[in-house]
Formats: sequence, C-alpha cells, structure tokens
Amino acid sequence: MMNSEEEEELDFSQFYQGTDEWDEEAYVGSKKFEERYQSSELIASGGMKEIYKIYDSMTCRHIAMAQLRKDVSEEHCQSFMKEAYLTASMEHPNIISVYDVGLKDTNEPYFTMELKVGNSLTQLMNEDKVALTGLLEIFLKICDAISYAHSLGNLHLDIKPDNIQVGTFGEVQVCDWGLGSHLNNISNNKEGVIKGTPGYMAPEQGMPDGVIDKQTDVYALGALLYSILTGKIPVAGGVNTIISNTVNGRLEFPVERFPGKKIPESLDAVVRKAMAYEKQDRYASVDLLKNEVNKFLTGHSTEAENAGFFKEFSLFYQRNKQICLVVFSALILIGLGASGFMIKLQESNKAKDSALNELTKSNEDLKVAQEKEREAFEKYKEQREEQKKVSKELRDEQVGKAHAAAFHPIFFADPINSMTLSLDLLRDQFDKTGKIYLAQTIIKNLFISQQFKEIRKYEATDMKPLADLAENYIAFKKRKNSGGLKVNDFLSVLRDLNALPEVYREFRYSMMERMIVYQMALKQTDFTSLEVLVELIKCWNPQWDESQMTFNPQSLALTVTGKNLKKMIATARHSSKSCFFRLIKIDSLSVKGTSAANMYQFIGLNVKDLDIRNTDIISLTPHTALSGINHLVIDKGQFTRKELRRAEKFVKITLDSSSE
Repeated sequence: MMNSEEEEELDFSQFYQGTDEWDEEAYVGSKKFEERYQSSELIASGGMKEIYKIYDSMTCRHIAMAQLRKDVSEEHCQSFMKEAYLTASMEHPNIISVYDVGLKDTNEPYFTMELKVGNSLTQLMNEDKVALTGLLEIFLKICDAISYAHSLGNLHLDIKPDNIQVGTFGEVQVCDWGLGSHLNNISNNKEGVIKGTPGYMAPEQGMPDGVIDKQTDVYALGALLYSILTGKIPVAGGVNTIISNTVNGRLEFPVERFPGKKIPESLDAVVRKAMAYEKQDRYASVDLLKNEVNKFLTGHSTEAENAGFFKEFSLFYQRNKQICLVVFSALILIGLGASGFMIKLQESNKAKDSALNELTKSNEDLKVAQEKEREAFEKYKEQREEQKKVSKELRDEQVGKAHAAAFHPIFFADPINSMTLSLDLLRDQFDKTGKIYLAQTIIKNLFISQQFKEIRKYEATDMKPLADLAENYIAFKKRKNSGGLKVNDFLSVLRDLNALPEVYREFRYSMMERMIVYQMALKQTDFTSLEVLVELIKCWNPQWDESQMTFNPQSLALTVTGKNLKKMIATARHSSKSCFFRLIKIDSLSVKGTSAANMYQFIGLNVKDLDIRNTDIISLTPHTALSGINHLVIDKGQFTRKELRRAEKFVKITLDSSSE
C-alpha cells in the first residue's frame, strides 16, 4: 500500500511521448522541494528562464536548476516543460543531463540539471586562448551531439556559441534546447513569429511556411564553424538587417569577408556548403559535415573544396614529410649519378663524331653518294609540294581529309588534334555548301569531343537520337584542368549510348571507342577506369553480365568470363583494330570460359600473362597478337605441336593438364 505522501508524488514519464502538449492537471506540487533543494544562487538569466546554482541535499552536491522568470506569462510554461522533457529524453556525453522535473509548492515548474564549471564557446573564442585545432575538436563533439539528437528525430534549432558549454577538463555540452522539438511536431512559421538567433538561424526559419528539418541544424553548424574561423557572427548588422540578408541569401563567406585572416580555404569551402541557401545543396547529414572537418584535422582534403593535384600532393607531403624527404634525397642522388653518366656518354659520342667526320672527309666516293642523295631529296621535296597542292584542291571539293582525321585509325594516335582538324574542315565546307551529310558527321564529332551545346547549331534527322541525348549533358560541368567530363558524367553518356534501341547500334559501334580514347587524351592518361571498360565491352557484347569480371588492384590481375563474351576488339570499319583491354593498366588477363574465337582479339594487348583456356581459340595465328604477351596459358591438346613450336618463338607457353 502507498502512503499519502507517495500518492502525491508525481509521475512525469507520461509528459514527453512525442507530443508537445502539457497537461497541467497531471502535476501535483512536491511537498519536499524546499527540504531537498537549498542555497539558491542566480548564475544566469535570459530568454524565458533563469538558472540557479542550488544544493541537492538528497545527492549531497551542487546542481543547476532552471525555472521561469517572474516576468514571463504562464503561456511559456508549455515551452519550458517541453525543453525539459526534450533534453531529458536524450542521453549523450555532449548533451546536458536533466536530473529532475516538477512543480514547486507554488505550482511553478522547474527542472534540474548538471552544473558545469567552465566557459561558453563564445568566451573561449573572445579570449583567443584556444588554437584553431582545439576549437575544431570542440566542434566535432558538438556535431556528435546534434547527430545523436537527429537519430532520435530531435532538432535543436538554436545552435550558437552561447549555447555551447566547455568544461575545465575539456567537456563539451550542447545546452538550451528551448527552441528544439521533435520532427513529428515541427510546424511551419505560418504565424510570422521568427524563432531562432539572427545570424545563426537558417533562411527557412525566417520565411513564412519555411520547412524546418535536419538541414536547418546543418546550416546552424555551418554558421558556428564560420564564427570559429573568423571570431565574428556570420551576418553583420542590426537584427532586421541580419534577418533580411539571411532570408535573401546575402552572405559573405569567411575568405572573401576577411581576406587578411589566414582562413584555410578547405574549411571556407565546408562553410559554403553547410550554409548553402538551398537545402539540397547543404550536407545531407551532420555526420558528413563532421567528416569534412575531421579530414582537415587529419591532413586530408575536403570534398567541398574539390582539391586539385597540387593541393592533394601538398597535403600528402605534410602527412608523410619524413618519407618524402628520404625519397627526394634518393632521387637527387640518382639524378646526379645519371648526369655524370650522360656527360661521359656525350664525350664518347663527340669522339665518335670526330672520327666519323675525318673518315667522311677522306672518302671522295661517299661525297659523291651524298650529293646524289641530296639531289634525290630535293626532287622528293618538290614531289611532296606538288602532292600538297593536289591534296588542297581535293580538300576544297571534298571532305576526305576531314573524314580521315576523325575516322581513320590515325585518330587514335592524336585524338584531340585530329578531331580539331576534322571539325574545322567540316564546318568550313558546311558553311559553303550546307550539305546535310556534313551536318551528320559534324554532330557525331561534336558528340565525341563533348561539345554538346554546339550540336544545337546543326540539324540532321538521322542524328536526332544523338542530339536529344546531348541536351541532357549540356549542364554537365567539365574538369577545370583538362576540359573533359568528370568520370561519373562520362559514364552516364556511355550508358545512355548503350541504352539506345538496337536500330541505332551503329552509333555505339562507330563512336564509343573513340569517345573513350578522346576522354583519355583530355585527361592525359594512358589508362581508363573499370566502369568505362565495362561499357565498351557491353557495347559489343550486350548479353554479357558485368558481374563476370573481377579485378585485383594489388596484382593488377583482371578476370573476365562468360560465354556471352565473344568480341574483345572493335570490328567496325573505322575502329582501332586493337584489344579493348589495352585501355586499362593490367599485368595479367584471364578470358577462360569466354567465347573468344581467335587471337585477333588480343592484338595490341601488352600483359605478362594471358589465360585462354576453355575458349573457342584453336589457332595461334596471327603471331603478331603475341608480341605484347610474355606468358600464355592454354589447355593441353588445344593446339597442334606445330602451332606450339612456332608460337614458342614469341611467347612462353604453359599447358594445363588438369582440364582433361
């Protein structure tokens, strides 16, 4: 049986169950309040509440107690109690802990919490005693707290330096959840009352019908990082000016606002992304923002800054300075040794040249032969000049040279210059004649060279599928250093080409390999990616499953299989006539279990090992396909002894008897 005092004690567990409604009748004043809580001392006042330092006689310790200010109306009781129970619902080392919630004898609500000794983040920044790295470590803990709150569906909505408490021993706690709420209970700002701290609140908090969600806290964390970097509020001016500039997206970011301060550009980029005006442009979660700051602290580039090669190299050097110094020293020593060798080699060559000159001078027959050779060379030059004149006349009448530059195999030796030459000639001829077949070739060439917007200038019915696809890629941003598309965008183009109906397969056959080689030339690399290689293979083998390909990046070993894989070399009229797999850096290749029919599939391939077991290949002709292969693995009995003897002149062969 409960005694009368126990019956009067209040069960507050019913208060915070995902609702903001407070039933005042559910609370009965505790008769033990004055006995338990003693020695009240006001330590802070602001907003709707006051904070007191009190002594808890039950636990024999000093704690903090929050209660409504005397001058606020009873209407604030609901918000006050909501803050208490929202905070109490969370258990995290970086969120202030609530001990008790209840009513005094006078029916005034209160709640008690941890009493922290230390400073607010505002005081730490103003005193300028903590280095940037220390402030960023504090910021990471704040992110941990907000991320935890978001995992429960809770929002803070008033993140600012004044609401961050930093203890004497490095404890960090996010306080003052008075404006916070659960996602299920968020209502838009229809009544026109702005809730938040100007300068740190997101644009949607100041807009009628602005949608409040987790991105709102991400914006506030970006504003907090802004203050850590600059020591200033993100938006200057009076309250109305700050709110107006925030709502309208008028914001100067740290580097441009404070050019004299040494603000890391990588963190400036993080602030820009976190405080983006459009919510879809901000970080999708607090964890992503935290990871960016952590990357900076560990010496890595952030995703937001899109660092180039030199920035990445500089950061790599800072992280591995000792190793780099050893490598650079070794390179210098090697260079000095090589220089000495070259000097000696040059001296030796000079001696040989001198002896050769003396021999030439003494040999009259050789002089006669040289004179005849000179005359023959002059005649050859005259013939060449005549040929150039004929070629120029032919070019004025036809577009043969333009066609050769874009579709002859010479294109693969110098894609960029060949394509530029072809387009210049074709455009000149089209301007003169307006022939539709010229427009068709121009559209193909513009598509291959990623000049999608230029395609709008030409019309050709047969090229409409390409023109329609090009409209989708005009908005793609190209890489600053090369002008080529980014990898994911380039893959989208290849996949769309492969997805065209079968009636347009000629587009794929004549264009895909050239697009890949052109992209590689723009990026100035000899090798492409696995994903790009997959699209090229599927262009010629549409039934092949890409899951039948595996790659070991450590050993550079590539394995492809599947009976639907038949073609490993483009057979279109204007293709390179070289193996697809030459486009990726590998040391060994296994095509075991494919439907490869002949050795033509491997022309142009350079690998240490090639496995052709369990294929349809029954002849090692042509032997030119073996010129770039060191070791060939075959099934026992796959080839005749005569074929093997001839092939062993070009490549080491291993017989696999286990396949019998």
